[in-house]
Amino acid sequence: MGFNPSKAKQYQDVATLNLVDPETGEEVEVDGKPVSITVMGQAHPKYLKAVEVMSTAREKRERQGKKTTLAEGREDSINFLASISVTSENLEDDDGNPITTKEQFKELYGNDAIAWVRNQVSEFAGKDTNFFKK
Repeated sequence: MGFNPSKAKQYQDVATLNLVDPETGEEVEVDGKPVSITVMGQAHPKYLKAVEVMSTAREKRERQGKKTTLAEGREDSINFLASISVTSENLEDDDGNPITTKEQFKELYGNDAIAWVRNQVSEFAGKDTNFFKK
């Protein structure tokens, strides 16, 4: 009996990451509720668009004979993560507004004082098994 693609694990469009405190290893909570970020997986059409935008920016620099600097690579990564971030739960900006927009996610991921948030989202988004349908 061979592999049957129609019976194989399927991807879902989005998945939710509960943030984990990097020191304690415990989920970050507010009032007993997990702090979470929902991101698009590679099965989502907008994910592919975000990859295309990032690749195009890098290719443009290469055509101009420029190498991607560390700062440009960091900015590409932040833009990509912000583009695939859908929403959050129990996560607010400095004004107390829920973080739900691309600009808010860019600000969140660009804050190097809490780079562990960006790193967790990046790692989570890059792991296929996080997006398998249950």
